[in-house]
Amino acid sequence: LVVDLAVLGALQGDEIQATRSAVRWRAGNSGSLRCTYSSKASYVYVAWYRQRAGGALQYLLQSKGWGGSYSHTAPFARQRFSCQADKSSGTLIITGLELGDSAVYSCALQGPE
Repeated sequence: LVVDLAVLGALQGDEIQATRSAVRWRAGNSGSLRCTYSSKASYVYVAWYRQRAGGALQYLLQSKGWGGSYSHTAPFARQRFSCQADKSSGTLIITGLELGDSAVYSCALQGPE
């Protein structure tokens, strides 16, 4: 399966970038995607989305980067998708990869509204 990584958005004045793109993984294995960022906000969350070819943008999960305590995972993603984040990076981890996981995955930095 082929996976691409893109940046969806960031807070004004902050920076976020994907660390690699267009990777090939084998079904059944695990894989991870990483975004790095810098922010001046008092707390941030890292959100992950995916978009399959011809499909709509699909929310996967959101995890705190630092500060705050809220995290949330879409019900369908709870079995195989998780995220680790700290003050400078976020990593999406997918276990038991399936052919249907081929998509463009996007990371976004979110903070206080």
